[in-house]
Amino acid sequence: MKTGPNEARKTKVGLPGLIPIFTLCLTAPVLADTMVEYQTEFRSFEGARLRSQLDSKTFGWIAADRARLDRTEKSVIFRADERKMYFLDHKTKTWQQLAVPVKLEDHFVGERKAMLAEMLAEHAGPVEVEESPEPEKIGSWVTRKLEISGKTATLGSRETVEVWNTTELKLHRSPYDELRRNLAALNPSARRWTEHALAFDGFTVKQTVSIEDVRRRTQVTNQLVAVAERDPPEGHYSPPADYREVPFDVSQYVQILTAPRP
Repeated sequence: MKTGPNEARKTKVGLPGLIPIFTLCLTAPVLADTMVEYQTEFRSFEGARLRSQLDSKTFGWIAADRARLDRTEKSVIFRADERKMYFLDHKTKTWQQLAVPVKLEDHFVGERKAMLAEMLAEHAGPVEVEESPEPEKIGSWVTRKLEISGKTATLGSRETVEVWNTTELKLHRSPYDELRRNLAALNPSARRWTEHALAFDGFTVKQTVSIEDVRRRTQVTNQLVAVAERDPPEGHYSPPADYREVPFDVSQYVQILTAPRP
């Protein structure tokens, strides 16, 4: 049976102009902090041949008004009480801060601001959103799947995002969602699908982001492997005292703007 535009399971949506990464369920308040661990896999294929691969772990910490992501040598902290995000570089022992909500356009002027506007327009195409009606068991959790897909700014290339969420885990949602939302604001290619992923009910057990053209396919998969209530280390949601602050460098997050123009 056909449904109206507000009821359709599959729609085309035009959104303004990315690691990517994890939607949490809206539940009653929980006092304990929660640590989650994801296995992260990167795969690059040329035809059917695996060209390269890289495996790593991503750790997340979630509290009532703050959240943290740890990925190898870098961490990101969101503080709702301070309306700030902190970006930690453990190799250089430095940190940067950024007010939230993030407005990427405010960090550019002149020619670079025009370049950014052009890039945002290239990533602003419509996406198709489809929710699977059938539950799927992943690990210990019953999940439902959301698929978001659309053409990319590269001719002949297509991006597909698949999200499997569960409502069986009771976690704080708001701070982790805000961390994710503000990270996506720094990545133009993520903007158009992130809000759909955040609106999908539940906590993300698995997510894949695939980009494919006629010759190559790259895929990043994050899969939940552990959840535990745990007391965080002291000062875990603030920059370490022995790290030094450096000015926020937007070019670290929007690399295309620092590349030579053709």
